[in-house]
Amino acid sequence: MEIENFKIEGFYLIKPKIFNDERGYFFESYNKERYERLIKTEPLVQDDHSFSHKNVLRGIHLQTHNPQAQLLYLATGKVFFSLVDFRPQSNTFLEHISFTIESDNHYQIYMSPGLGCGFYTLTNNVNVIYKISKLYGDSNEIGIRWNDPDLNIEWPNNDPIISEKDKKNLLIKDIDFEKYNDLGKL
Repeated sequence: MEIENFKIEGFYLIKPKIFNDERGYFFESYNKERYERLIKTEPLVQDDHSFSHKNVLRGIHLQTHNPQAQLLYLATGKVFFSLVDFRPQSNTFLEHISFTIESDNHYQIYMSPGLGCGFYTLTNNVNVIYKISKLYGDSNEIGIRWNDPDLNIEWPNNDPIISEKDKKNLLIKDIDFEKYNDLGKL
């Protein structure tokens, strides 16, 4: 397993070792002991699965109280992924990293608490599997508008399919991040 670090602390791209042969392939998608030792993951307590059609944009979502760490794995498809640092005490507060990821390479994304994300589907049949460190709670989640001018994320489509819930997401300028003082401790 190879782990790539980025400027935003607590964000890792995990490249598992793949064993290929004439039958197909095999890889270990999660090993609690190894992940906790190598990237200091929090214990993961819930698995979620999202399925999306092409041209769907999900996010940008963030747990504000009792924030979650997440380990994401793209089981099928290809997405444009954007991660944002929402931790007010961070040197990279409100900075983002965007990139394309596809299921063929089996990469995983680990995000520490206080990091939020969104993704845009570039193919049909996109399946994202999430492992999460805290149980989900609606009252703890906020959404940030995908096209917020303060984030200036260059999404690959200016007219994506978005849920009614995500259409009501907030702008950065309307959020008092200082009141979310438990957004991931550095």
